[in-house]
Amino acid sequence: MQKHTAKPSTIHQETILGANRHLGIPSGKNEIPGLSGWQEINPMLPTKFICLTEGEMNFLTLYQYEIPMGILHLPFGAGRSGSERHHWIQSEYDNLLTYDEIYLCFDDDEEGRKIIAEVSQRLGAHKCPIVKLPYKTAHLCAQNGVSAQIIHACFNEAKTIDPLELRRALEYADKIQRGINHVTDAELGYALPWDKAFGKINFRPGELTVWSGTNGHGKSQLLGYLMLDQIRQGASVCIASMELSPVKTLMRMVRQVAGIKQPSDDFIGHICEWWGDRLWLFDLIGTAKGDRLIDVFTYARKRYGVDVFVIDSLMKCGLADDDYAGQKRFLDQLSDFKNEFNCHVHIVCHVKKREDENTVTGKLDVKGVGGITDLADNHIAVWRNKPKERMTEEAGVNHHSRSSEGDGLIYCDKQRFGDWEGKISFWFDKESLQYRGYDADKVRSMIDA
Repeated sequence: MQKHTAKPSTIHQETILGANRHLGIPSGKNEIPGLSGWQEINPMLPTKFICLTEGEMNFLTLYQYEIPMGILHLPFGAGRSGSERHHWIQSEYDNLLTYDEIYLCFDDDEEGRKIIAEVSQRLGAHKCPIVKLPYKTAHLCAQNGVSAQIIHACFNEAKTIDPLELRRALEYADKIQRGINHVTDAELGYALPWDKAFGKINFRPGELTVWSGTNGHGKSQLLGYLMLDQIRQGASVCIASMELSPVKTLMRMVRQVAGIKQPSDDFIGHICEWWGDRLWLFDLIGTAKGDRLIDVFTYARKRYGVDVFVIDSLMKCGLADDDYAGQKRFLDQLSDFKNEFNCHVHIVCHVKKREDENTVTGKLDVKGVGGITDLADNHIAVWRNKPKERMTEEAGVNHHSRSSEGDGLIYCDKQRFGDWEGKISFWFDKESLQYRGYDADKVRSMIDA
């Protein structure tokens, strides 16, 4: 910071105040006010720096501190409000553009911070270092005996206000090291319940997973089962199933936890205690507005620490099949939500009508705007083995137990932060509604009876 011109250690206040009354203050009601203090700046000495402050007393005090730059003060300080407060920028804009840095030394209070925000935005935050003084104002610093050396140090340490979104890559060093070398279970996310799927698919924090599949292939039922297993892993889950009432959703999930079709009343109570405050329901059947859904999710995340959210389905969020702009906007909102709150969001989407159900669908079959799967971190399709079911019906019940084919499968054809894509088969038990990794796996309760 180059010193502009030497100033005397004391100034006759009457002289400066008298001069300022004729500079910077409009004489007519239609004139635009300007900054006061230009007459004290030596125009023959080039400088890269200027200081703006509020109030004549602060203006005088900074001169007494011999701040090494020209000093100007606002025509009305912080007293004016509304559109009039910064009319001076209009008249002084070209003059201030000649300076590389415009130091802002305003009162350290709410009103002063408002001025800093408004002025730096208008003049350019990149060229407006903010001066932090030991006391609220320069005048109070002088009254409390703060030395010129300390005040000069405050100017030397002044920094611009960087946008919150602008960060140095260096700031992420610890997270990079931890992510590569010391990944925790929480950072890995929640796994699928089958041993054969270990390390293939993980539902990580800050991700959005789109689930799709032909109507009637069990997307919702499978997703409910997976959520119960994630609760077992430590998750806290909120399910928004606008196609099924909360009671019917929970009745199905009780069977899945119990591992039997009709558990006793005591066992049902035990199951409800098990999921306790780790399972939440968005209680609405029909169509929910997307904005309201995200508001409720935000509340659940902030107050109750819910970290996994399920939306079943996209078309129940107040969006028409052909409302592509609305679908894109809602997926953008969900993406922002999961990033801001570091949680995982699952959303069920329908697929376009096909000639038959014999083949597995993929991300290109998802119904709606193409941005649905573009914005998703993961896409998983659920397929029910209808050909096997028909063969079982024709050949008899024993054929089912001997078949090496699964009763269905999940097909992951997108996993942005994973190394695996492919198919995983499962077997389905109609009594318990549980999904097993192999035909030989036994159905069992998720908790002790």
